[in-house]
Amino acid sequence: MSYDTHTVPLKTRNKSDKSCDTESSCSSCGSGCSGGLVDAGSEKDIVYRNLFVFAITAIVFVIVTYGIMQLLKTIAGIN
Repeated sequence: MSYDTHTVPLKTRNKSDKSCDTESSCSSCGSGCSGGLVDAGSEKDIVYRNLFVFAITAIVFVIVTYGIMQLLKTIAGIN
């Protein structure tokens, strides 16, 4: 039995491509962005506020998930 194999052509991006605009957005092709969570040069209070918001969000997600699990256990009759 013979199998036909096909190669999928891939586009390769050369370093000289100027199609990527790093000035206006954070994209995958540039180093124009310092990070998604905290801007470079942020003050300490802004960094602490962001970390506090992320921590509170994570805690709320965990509590809500636990509550939903307990509700589903009660509905299903599992101890």
